[in-house]
Amino acid sequence: MPTSVTELYLVLPALALVFFRLVGLMITAPLLSSAVVPRRVRAAMVMVLAVMIFPMVVAKPNVLNASLATVVVGGATELMIGAAVGLSLTLTLMGAQVAGELVSQQAGMSLGEVINPL
Repeated sequence: MPTSVTELYLVLPALALVFFRLVGLMITAPLLSSAVVPRRVRAAMVMVLAVMIFPMVVAKPNVLNASLATVVVGGATELMIGAAVGLSLTLTLMGAQVAGELVSQQAGMSLGEVINPL
């Protein structure tokens, strides 16, 4: 963790990259992207998670020396990676939901034959 303002300035690009990946995840992840969760709560969750994950990323020295253009391109890349992770989670849960619907429908059809055998 940075101890002075100068060190903090040097590691801000790494924090920005972590932040962008988490934003992409929050935009597309199931449950977190729903309208039930307010935007301020999602923003606070992203900030807290970024600060918690940041010490694990800051240990890598190649992220620390970055220009504005590098951070913008990296931020767009991280946003897309986070969105892809969120979409893969969404597709996984949607597959489980479709499987549950199929099982429910099959059970309902079987029960219908038991109740009314005609």
